[in-house]
Amino acid sequence: FNYRNNWSGFQDSPQSYQANYNGEVASNVGLGANLLSDQYANLGSVRADLSFAYMIKGESYKIGAGLSTRFQQYRVTGVDLGNPLVDVSDEMLLDRLNDGQFFETSLGFHGLLSNGLFFDLAFPSLVRSQLNNLDDIAESSASFNYFFGLGYPFQIRDYDMVIEPSFYVKKFRNVPLHVDFNALMKFMDGKLLSGITYSNGADNRLGFLIGTQINTLAFNYSYNISFHDFQQFNNGGHEIGLALKIGQEQKAEKMPAEK
Repeated sequence: FNYRNNWSGFQDSPQSYQANYNGEVASNVGLGANLLSDQYANLGSVRADLSFAYMIKGESYKIGAGLSTRFQQYRVTGVDLGNPLVDVSDEMLLDRLNDGQFFETSLGFHGLLSNGLFFDLAFPSLVRSQLNNLDDIAESSASFNYFFGLGYPFQIRDYDMVIEPSFYVKKFRNVPLHVDFNALMKFMDGKLLSGITYSNGADNRLGFLIGTQINTLAFNYSYNISFHDFQQFNNGGHEIGLALKIGQEQKAEKMPAEK
């Protein structure tokens, strides 16, 4: 479960509520479901995802491939069409007043090598089509989206600590290219963690993370501030996450170099 309040303290600031489930249904096979609700002033969206994943294991690597399908609906509420500042000929606005509905499919990969090096490669919205207005050319235009990340954990055995630097390059629909530089620190065999992120590109911001895990329950909190002028009008972004493992507790299978 996840809650995020961006631009906290500013009127009608973006807020997100999310519920997510991932589970193994057979050997090396997993299923996932996700429900997300976003509210940003007059614009609201709801999205539902179903995903399927399969893991391939070798002597010195593990590679997982996932395929997801998504239904997403956008809606604009509280718009006064009689207001002279509202462009009543705006086709996208009129479409959102009528609930713009979309179907998407995405593809992604995650790899882990025996030395700890890991990578992520995803293609969000690989196929995207509008369900209730197929004549909307602007919404059906092609767009190539990608998400690539690379990281490596360094073990500091004398301090029972792991430092995991990583970077992610992202390019999404209608959003400029941006890069995240991260450093995640794990203590007490992962029961306590903290992290820092710097994002540059579509946004220029700095984020901090703290978290803990007690038995099967995990709690995370993150906070970020922007380097843009708008930061002086809000209290930054706050995000709270709560995760629960259900079922028999099992130790994660380790690669040969980790044993």
